[in-house]
Amino acid sequence: MAEKSVFPEEEQKLKSFYLLSCPESYLIEEQLSGLKESFSSQTGNFNWINLSDSSQDFWQELNRAVFAISMMAGRKFVLVDCDRLFQEKTRYDDKLAGLLEQEPQEVTVIFVVEGSVDGRFKLVKKVKSQGGYFQLKPPQYQQLDNWIREKFQNQGKKVDPKLVQYLEYLFDNKLQALNQEIEKLITLNMEEDYIDFKKSRYILSRGGFLTDQMIFDLLDNWSGSKTTRAIRLYRRLITSGEEPLMILAMIHRQLRLQLVVKELKEKENLKPKEIAGKIGEHPYPVKKCYRQAPQFSCRQLESALENLLEVNRNIVTGMVDSPEQALEDYLLRNLTD
Repeated sequence: MAEKSVFPEEEQKLKSFYLLSCPESYLIEEQLSGLKESFSSQTGNFNWINLSDSSQDFWQELNRAVFAISMMAGRKFVLVDCDRLFQEKTRYDDKLAGLLEQEPQEVTVIFVVEGSVDGRFKLVKKVKSQGGYFQLKPPQYQQLDNWIREKFQNQGKKVDPKLVQYLEYLFDNKLQALNQEIEKLITLNMEEDYIDFKKSRYILSRGGFLTDQMIFDLLDNWSGSKTTRAIRLYRRLITSGEEPLMILAMIHRQLRLQLVVKELKEKENLKPKEIAGKIGEHPYPVKKCYRQAPQFSCRQLESALENLLEVNRNIVTGMVDSPEQALEDYLLRNLTD
């Protein structure tokens, strides 16, 4: 779902000052790219000046950019990357408040904050009254699902709903990383009209991600007394460059989640969606744990967690010669033993 432009399409309706804030740089870049494209198609003639408030000569550079007469015709856009402005008190605050009172001709200054901005801050209130202030919010849940699907559709691809959920779980709404992964999936499935989940999860793994899917598969085999298959998955992860402590941490996370889900399922008779809401977890891993719950007891899970913590202590204190072997030895003790 493409973000609707916060800027008016008509040049005469543009304000002199805007403040954009968003925790996700992708949305900011999308807005600025749309603005550039709009003016390129309308006039084909405008200036774009980039500044940073961390520059030693920032105030002089800003004044020069705003008030200097341009040799080129057309509107001038001044983009200010803000590391401190609008987020903390600076030596420029009073000067900037005065600048916001003015109406420079044929100039639009866009202050960009990658992160959150407190609307009670004086400069934020000032830009609200004198210009335009927009807090961009990354899509979540159904909106994010739609955003992912649209990215595939824009390039003529249909996508497995399971893959949409999995991408959302892996990346949440980190749109830049999510967009790059979608581009990779489309490129590697160039001749396919439909992008399948089962094939794609291995593409994601080869891309350097220690995916929970592989850990789920490992635990599924481990809990089902298929130790040989579990060890094979573990060795694949090690061969691909994953650190034993990272794998250990992921196994620990899944065992803890499995224990919580099992207890809420059995003691409170909650469904996966209810459990996910109660513990603030994404529905995807909760559903997986919910299905795996009958395979082992709470005592087995608690014992597995205790033993795993002991392995972790032995690794971090240097009591084992090979962290890889220490974790493999742990896995050789089947969960149901």
